[in-house]
Amino acid sequence: MRLHHLQVEAFGPFAERQRVDLEALGDAGLFLISGPTGAGKTSLLDAVSFALFGRVPGHRPVKQLKSQHADDAAVPRVVLEATLAGRRLRIERTAAFERPGRKTPVQASIVLDESVGGEWSTVARRLDEAGRVLEDVLGMTAEQFHRVVVLPQGDFAAFLHATNDDRESLLRRLFDVATYSDIEAWLLEERRRLDELGTQRAARLSSVRAALRRTLEDWTSTSAPPVGEAPLTSDCSWVDDTRGARDLLARTAPLHGAVISAENDALAAADHAETTHQQASVELARGRAEAADRSRGERARATLAALADDEPLIEQARRRLDAASRADQVHVARAPMRRARAELETQVRRGDLAAEQVPAHLRDLDDLDAVRAVTAELDAGEAGLEEMDRARDELESGAQRGQELRRRAQRTSGSVEQTAARLQELRGRRSELGATLDRATLATTALLDLQRSRPELDRRLRERTRLELLCEELLPRAEEQERTAHTAALDARHTYLDALQRRLEGMAAELAAGLELAHPCPVCGSAEHPAPASSSHEAVDADTLAATDERRRRTHEEHTQATGRRDALLQERDQLSEAVQGDERTAAELQAASTALEEEIEARSAEIAQAEHARAELTTLDEQVEHTTQQLDALRAETASAGALLEQHEVEQAARVTSLGSALEDHAGCRCGPPSPPECREDATDDELLSQDAPPHRAVAELGTLARRHREHHEAVRGRVDALLSATTAAAEAEAILQTATADLEDAARQHGFDDAGHAEQSRLAEQELSDLRTRVRTHDDATAAAQHVLAEPAVEQSLQGEAPDLAAAQRAEASARGELRRAGGHHEAVRQLGTALRRCRDDLADLAESEAVEDGRRDVVTGLAELASGRGPDNVDGISLTTYVLAARLHRITELANERLGSMADARFELVVDHGRSDRRRRGGLGLDVLDHWTGEARPATTLSGGETFMVSLALALGTADAVREESGGSEVHSLFIDEGFGSLDDDALEQVMTVLDELRSGGRAVGVISHVADMRTRIPAQLRIERTRAGSTVEIEAVVAAV
Repeated sequence: MRLHHLQVEAFGPFAERQRVDLEALGDAGLFLISGPTGAGKTSLLDAVSFALFGRVPGHRPVKQLKSQHADDAAVPRVVLEATLAGRRLRIERTAAFERPGRKTPVQASIVLDESVGGEWSTVARRLDEAGRVLEDVLGMTAEQFHRVVVLPQGDFAAFLHATNDDRESLLRRLFDVATYSDIEAWLLEERRRLDELGTQRAARLSSVRAALRRTLEDWTSTSAPPVGEAPLTSDCSWVDDTRGARDLLARTAPLHGAVISAENDALAAADHAETTHQQASVELARGRAEAADRSRGERARATLAALADDEPLIEQARRRLDAASRADQVHVARAPMRRARAELETQVRRGDLAAEQVPAHLRDLDDLDAVRAVTAELDAGEAGLEEMDRARDELESGAQRGQELRRRAQRTSGSVEQTAARLQELRGRRSELGATLDRATLATTALLDLQRSRPELDRRLRERTRLELLCEELLPRAEEQERTAHTAALDARHTYLDALQRRLEGMAAELAAGLELAHPCPVCGSAEHPAPASSSHEAVDADTLAATDERRRRTHEEHTQATGRRDALLQERDQLSEAVQGDERTAAELQAASTALEEEIEARSAEIAQAEHARAELTTLDEQVEHTTQQLDALRAETASAGALLEQHEVEQAARVTSLGSALEDHAGCRCGPPSPPECREDATDDELLSQDAPPHRAVAELGTLARRHREHHEAVRGRVDALLSATTAAAEAEAILQTATADLEDAARQHGFDDAGHAEQSRLAEQELSDLRTRVRTHDDATAAAQHVLAEPAVEQSLQGEAPDLAAAQRAEASARGELRRAGGHHEAVRQLGTALRRCRDDLADLAESEAVEDGRRDVVTGLAELASGRGPDNVDGISLTTYVLAARLHRITELANERLGSMADARFELVVDHGRSDRRRRGGLGLDVLDHWTGEARPATTLSGGETFMVSLALALGTADAVREESGGSEVHSLFIDEGFGSLDDDALEQVMTVLDELRSGGRAVGVISHVADMRTRIPAQLRIERTRAGSTVEIEAVVAAV
């Protein structure tokens, strides 16, 4: 992995965009990152980690990465260009942050590009997709990255001074030991599973024992013979005395054959009883059938004797039924005669009614021929009526046409008046629209003046509003925050200085606490300790001092930030005061002026918009005026045409009146006669005729009415004469039919054996009487046939000839056989169920015996392995689990690599060694870490090292950890390394030795970046990245410093 370029914006202390050429710094091999406290040296390393993993070391939340110096709308962004696994990638990642005025935070994003053939192409835009790509090419986790590439501030000595448990937790995060942890978990789970199976098997064996005991006890209680040897059935205590399933299965083996023999004996007895019962049942059924046949034969003989006594009456009933049947056939021929007589009577009455309806001058028609003659004369008068109807229809149609022409003339006249009024209205509206357009021209000029003055007024309003907000709210709040932060920073500084003083005062007592008799002092080397310093209750440990220092640093940064915010607000206030100078109006007054200006602009805009509508309406209005003028001319021409058509129509209507009068005179001689005076209305007055909806001419209304009356009168007379002709004809036909039907009836009576039709009618019977006779005869015949059929059956005939069967004896024999069958069947079922239960117990015992042989051996092996892998077994003396053993091997490799670095530092005095033991039985061993002092030849805890010694050992351990993690992650070459702080505790010689190690790293092809406040480092490392802190945010600059002579 090689880093090329880094770009940060609105990230941490960097408000503006800052670019870092890491490739140029890397070419120098070793470079220094320097700057004042809080400037953002560590933030640059956080930016690299954030670009690769979307997170930063430590516990800082990602949503708080946005720079407080940046604008609210600025997006915290990091762009990193690097070569990973041979691929040139560019990662642009933005952090999530909360924007003022928005309820939901702005979400994080990423764009991952790759350079292929000199062209950049996008690989992924989704966080999850880009994360998978980066994970593949990096080959390490964020935790491993922070140990291999970025050695975070304050973490150097954490691994060295950690307890076994803490060191194991850290190593688990750096090295993948999930496989070994899974093996431990699997062994424990398999042991638990096998123990559970054993418990289940014991419970199942107990259940089988109880079932076997119940089966043997039930067998003893039955009347079956004993099974096997007597002790096995009379005493069941041996079932509980056996040790396991296999022993119990062997003890029950002799029972199997004996049970099968008992089942066979019981089955044979049940079969014999069933055969005996079947024979008895057959004999009983045969006796019952014979007795039933004998009883049926005796009942049939008695029935035939009773039927013979009724035979004379039955014969008389048969003769009456025959006569009635013949009379019914004759009665069928009487129906046509009755219908003919009824039809004749109907037609006679109809002819009488029709004769009364004809006119008086036609009532003397006395026969059918006279009626037919009058009908012919009326048909001849139809021709004149058709001519009269045609003339009348033309006259009435002409009257309707005249009304339509008059209405048309009236409509066109009214339309002319309406159109003229509409034309006058349109011309008036056109004058109004012209005035509107004139006003709009003046409004356009006024609107331009108003719009030119609006930007200046808006600017003054914004500046005055912001100035009042600064003076009344923001600036007082910022000054209060600055005072609070200043007080907190002073308190934290005094607390830190006091704690530092007490730490220095208690350092001697802390060293004295670690002295042991006959062991040399790590400071002076003497084995005698005549006056060791005593501890004071006010002494401060290293952790408390570090906590107070962290609080001092944090409060100082907060005070710096608060001061920057206050100064920025003061500068903004001064700029705004200068901008609004000369305009003394308040924000409220400016807002009122702006509102009034907006209302005036809206009013003028409305007038202009109204003018646009008026211009469009005027165009449409001109078209309407032209169209209306043309429409008016057309209506006036149509009115003149309607008058001419009306005059022509009146001439044609007079001719139609003359034609209808001639047709009425021709019809006067028709045989139908004249209409009655009320129908023709010859006495109608002139006023009555003029009131009708006809033309204002008396001849048209009078002639039309008279012609209609003649038509109606002629049709009425013709209809009555036709009715009279129809009735007379039908009466003659009915009389002929009646005569024929009477002769047919007499012939039918003689053919069926009767003297005449009257004799046949007397022989007919009522329906109920006829039904009773038929039922009586049929019942007699059916009973006779049934009795004869029963007596003809062979079984009945045979039963009547022999002796009656003994049913009581047969029933007693069947009942006895049935009882014996029930007893034998019950005994066989009981024996069968007990045998089945015994075989089921033996099957269960066979399954349990088989699982015993397999699972017991496996459980012993798994239990031993689980105890050994978990570090709890008797063979694991050090109490080291499998996972811890693997981690201990990784720790050995770390110490080997660290000792290679440590040999070049501290005059080769110290060497890291791994301690596999454990301090007590309650704790696990395997991951202890001590320091071997070659000057004394003894190992001692790392806590006894001085500050400079601790830094050198910790640095070597950190470099060794980085190399080991790199090997574990696949051995990919890491060309960049960053070391954060810690050099201030070294003296000149120690610093020189550390610089030698760093030079060795550089000569190995790595680019090493060092973050330090030590002034001597600036003269030792020419290539430098300088970070400056300002109120507007930090800036970066690459510079070179020549080493001092």
